[in-house]
Amino acid sequence: MRVVRRLVEAIRAEDPARLIVADGLRWGRDPVHGLVDLGIAQSTRGYDPMEVSHYRTSWVGGSEKWALPSWPMEPRTGEVWNKGRLKKDRIEPWKALEAKGAGVHVGEWGAFQHTPHRVALA
Repeated sequence: MRVVRRLVEAIRAEDPARLIVADGLRWGRDPVHGLVDLGIAQSTRGYDPMEVSHYRTSWVGGSEKWALPSWPMEPRTGEVWNKGRLKKDRIEPWKALEAKGAGVHVGEWGAFQHTPHRVALA
């Protein structure tokens, strides 16, 4: 947090009105509530469940061996993923951050080209 605070101070010294966006933790999954007082925005992405978003990607080792995804799904971890879980785990924490006055940027939220189209839409 000290580093982020110093960076924000340095940016504000050069341009007080500059929009500053910090990435959320864990690849943008989780907001950082401890940065709210800095007046910066934070960015999230929708990578969960990875068995849907990253099915057969070249950069995730073993993804070519994952079962064909479906939706809703119960991936290899045994945790059920559905619309309710996405809302609870991936949207509500960011809405809570927004309620504290922080701006929220939602970046990519989708699925890689090998995910079946019907699953990506669901």
